[in-house]
Amino acid sequence: MTFLHRTLLILALTTWLGAQPTRLELGKTVEADLAGGQTHQYVVAMSAGQFARIVVSLPGFETVVRLSEPAQEGAPLELHWPAGSLPEPLCWIARTAGDFRVELKPAGRAATGKYSITLQELRDTVADDAKQIEVQQLFEAARGLNRKKQYAEAIKEWELALAKIEGTNNREYELAALIGLGNVYSEIGQYPKAAGFHQRALTLSHETKDSIGQLLALLNLGFDYLNLGESEKANNYSIQALAISRESKSLRMEARALLNLGFGDQMSRRNEQASQNFERALSIFVELRDLSGEGGALYNLGNLYRRNPTQYEKAIDYYERALAIFRQVNNRREEGDALNALGTSYGTVGQYT
Repeated sequence: MTFLHRTLLILALTTWLGAQPTRLELGKTVEADLAGGQTHQYVVAMSAGQFARIVVSLPGFETVVRLSEPAQEGAPLELHWPAGSLPEPLCWIARTAGDFRVELKPAGRAATGKYSITLQELRDTVADDAKQIEVQQLFEAARGLNRKKQYAEAIKEWELALAKIEGTNNREYELAALIGLGNVYSEIGQYPKAAGFHQRALTLSHETKDSIGQLLALLNLGFDYLNLGESEKANNYSIQALAISRESKSLRMEARALLNLGFGDQMSRRNEQASQNFERALSIFVELRDLSGEGGALYNLGNLYRRNPTQYEKAIDYYERALAIFRQVNNRREEGDALNALGTSYGTVGQYT
C-alpha cells in the first residue's frame, strides 16, 4: 500500500468515526464546536411512552435541529433556532422504543461556534408534557413566519404561545415568548411595543436570575432605544449588557454590545469612541471567524468615516472589504447596500468610472 493510499484510508476512517453519533446520558453536558458544513449527531435511548427534554446552548448562529425516530419511522421533526436566542429546549414523547437521533447543523454558511447539549429529563410522561410540546410547535411556527416576513401572523403565534405558557409557571418558555414578541415588533419598526416586551423579559430574567436572559433583553433594549433616538438610554442598557457578556465570556454577545455602543456614540457624534467600539467588535468577529459579523462591522466603520469629508478614502476601504465578505457569504441584500455606499463615496471624491 502506498503512502498516499494509507493517508486516504486514515482520513476516511477518521471521517467515518467522527460521524458516529454521541450517546447522551441523563444530566451530563456535552460541549463541542460546530462549523459551517458540519452535522453533529446524538442519540437518546428511550422506552415507549417516555418523555425526553434536551437543552442546547446555541453556538451564536442560526442552527437547524432534526429529531428522527428509531428506524426512521415517520417524518423527522425539524426546528430552526435563531442566532442570539436563549438556550433552546427540544421535547418529545417516544411512540416506540429505541434510539432517537438528534442532529445539529448551521442553517447556512457559518463561523465556528461553541455549543453545549444536555439531556435534562428522561422519564415517564405526565399531563403537562403535551403542553410543552405544543408550545414548542407554536414557537417553530412563529419563527417560520418570521423568516417569511409574515409578521402579523407571527405575532399571533407568539401571542398564542404566551397565553398557553402564562399560568403554567414555565418561566423559561415565558421568557422566550416575550423576547420573540419583542423581536417581531422590532422587525416591523414598532419599537415602543418591542421595548415593552423586552422590558418584561428583563424583569422576568432578573426574577429568575437568568443571566443569559438578562443579557439578551439588555441587548434588545439597547437596540430598541437606538431606533427610538434615545442614545443615552440605549447606551445605559448596552453598557450593562457589555459587563454581563464579559463576565460570562460570551464573545459574540460582547461584540453585539460594542456595536450597540458604537451606534449610540455615532448618534451622539462621539465619533472617536464609536470607531473604537466598532473596531473592538470587528476584532472579536475576526477572532471568531464570523464572516457575517466581520462584514457588518466593516460596513459600520465605512458609514462612520463617510460622515467626515476628509475620511472618504478610509470609508471606501472599509466598504470594499465589507463588499468582498458579503459576496463570499452570498448576502445579496448587504452586498447591494455596500455597492450603493461605494457608488456614493466614489462619486463624492470625483471617481465616476
